Amino acid sequence: MKIWNQWRRLSHRAAAVQSHVVLFTLYTVVVIPVATVTRINRKARVEAPVWHPLPQDAPSLESARSQS
Repeated sequence: MKIWNQWRRLSHRAAAVQSHVVLFTLYTVVVIPVATVTRINRKARVEAPVWHPLPQDAPSLESARSQS
């Protein structure tokens, strides 16, 4: 039973190290390049804001607050 407990402790530590390595690799291989490409594309296409004017027949603020 003592050997089993030592094995469990060792495997738990190995799994912790392995998960850190896998997550670090995943982050550096997937997240960083995608974020970099997204940032470059966002800077490349600078456009005017996409705000649209409010239509004339839009309800007033008071009518929206009353909800009746």
